[in-house]
Amino acid sequence: MTKIEFIMDEHQFKRLFDRARADVDRLTDTACPRLYFDSIDLLTDKFFDLIRHLLASQDEAQFCVLSLKPDPFGHFSYFEKYPAFLHGAKNTVDDYYDVLHRDPGNSPADAIAYNAIQYVVLPIVGDWFMYADRDWQMGALSGPSDVMELARGFYPFFLTPEPGFRITGN
Repeated sequence: MTKIEFIMDEHQFKRLFDRARADVDRLTDTACPRLYFDSIDLLTDKFFDLIRHLLASQDEAQFCVLSLKPDPFGHFSYFEKYPAFLHGAKNTVDDYYDVLHRDPGNSPADAIAYNAIQYVVLPIVGDWFMYADRDWQMGALSGPSDVMELARGFYPFFLTPEPGFRITGN
């Protein structure tokens, strides 16, 4: 098992954070393709398998999980690290669960698994992404049509949201 560390470099985190925010903003456009999932799916083996399946389809292996809310620049600033990590080719599902449940500072309640109200999963190289908001109990995968078809065929737990459900900007 290769231990995954939280991102400590502000520049690296800011670059990923800005990319994540831009991706989330695209979801407010009703024409943006999406497949919906339960926001708690982040903590399941099958969701991890979906991430790895999408990465493998593009010959990629590395992805980032990053918490957008609570405010990572305010709430987490005293930890001297950010609520985000990179999962690489040599990391396992056990490494993934370990870092999701590990506290980034002095409080286990601040682990991404428990504290991330909004989170994003991004491939380091690729143009699909996942966004979830636990307050809505919903998440969305968005990307090119080939990625969406691949995901739809692989992951049996996509949902149909309530009529009128819309992802709104923050």
